[in-house]
Amino acid sequence: GIPGVEAPRYKARLVANGFAQVEGIDYNKIFSPVVKHYSIKQSPRQWYRRFDEFLLKTEFERSNYDSCVYMMKRNEKVILYLLLYEDDILIASSNKQEIQKLKMKLNDEFEMKDLGNAKKILGMDIMRDQSKGELFLS
Repeated sequence: GIPGVEAPRYKARLVANGFAQVEGIDYNKIFSPVVKHYSIKQSPRQWYRRFDEFLLKTEFERSNYDSCVYMMKRNEKVILYLLLYEDDILIASSNKQEIQKLKMKLNDEFEMKDLGNAKKILGMDIMRDQSKGELFLS
């Protein structure tokens, strides 16, 4: 630009489903999206990459069969499973100390909310009998 001269500003408007607008109802108002539209597709991918890198640095192996299933092994035995679905995490282990250590590591790295014992996943109810070491999905 030219020093001391303010460059003209131009505004553009993206109207999704513009044909559905009704004159008189917010017809001449301009709204700004909360998120820039070009970043929407990349955000989940970037989040997954960051989460994946973090888990792989903290003793986890990614499953060969499902990229959202991770296992932590010690002496060739799986001691902890972590299942990721979008931004929901399900942790399973018979060792409560390992679960707590993992939750602390995750909380240090990511903003998290612990919802306690899982009752549902992917629309299925989770039922468990801890005395028998059994888990059921329905």
